[in-house]
Order: sequence, then structure tokens, then C-alpha cells
Amino acid sequence: MSLDNFNNSEDLLNIGLYEMGFSLIVPVPDMIDPRSAGKMLQKVMQEIDRRRYRKVVIDISAVSVLDRMSFKILQDIAKGAELMGARTVFIGVQPGVASAMVELVADVDTIVSAPTLNEGLAILEGNHGNG
Repeated sequence: MSLDNFNNSEDLLNIGLYEMGFSLIVPVPDMIDPRSAGKMLQKVMQEIDRRRYRKVVIDISAVSVLDRMSFKILQDIAKGAELMGARTVFIGVQPGVASAMVELVADVDTIVSAPTLNEGLAILEGNHGNG
């Protein structure tokens, strides 16, 4: 997918968020510190409210290791988005991260995921089953 398809606003780029159509794309860095995580959560919630996003893609393809704190942050972003009326999907789950998610979560059936951005967007559009 070409970057020409993204509608980047300066505000979104400051925290690393992107807009694609009517979806908010949230790229998560490999290492998440608590301060950055708090800013990311706050910015995602603000953008969902400000632009009325109903679809949020959480891109964890850069995440190679997932600890309890990092997973809690990702859960908080997804839960917050859903509480605000947005559907969420995780994309780019690496094998080690998938194993950690299984170990850290009692119910992985509630996590919607897809291997790629295109497939994640298709799920949010209702054009594909759960990845």
C-alpha cells in the first residue's frame, strides 16, 4: 500500500498516527515506555473523538517482545477505542508476540487480528472473517 493513500495531518504525525480513509492507523513502536504509552493512549482517544473514527487499526508489526505492561497498554487502547464506538483490529502480530498474548490473556477470542493492513481494513469493513 502506497503512502500516497494516507492523509497525514501534522497533528497526527507528532505522535505517529495516520489516517487512511475513515480509519485511524496506530503504529506501535517496538519498545513502549509508560510515558509514551500514556501519550499514545490519550492521543488515540482524542483523535477518535475529534474525527469520529469508527475503525482503528493497531499495527504491532514492529513489536518483537511483549511484556505484561506493554500488553496492558495495547488492551487499553483497544478498549478505549471500543468504548468510544470504534471497532479495532490488531495487525502484524509476530509469532513471539502471539505466544505472549496467549499467555497474558485468558480470552484471546475477543482479540481481532489480521496479518496485513489490507486484511485488517477488510475485517473492519465487514468483508472478511476474523484473522
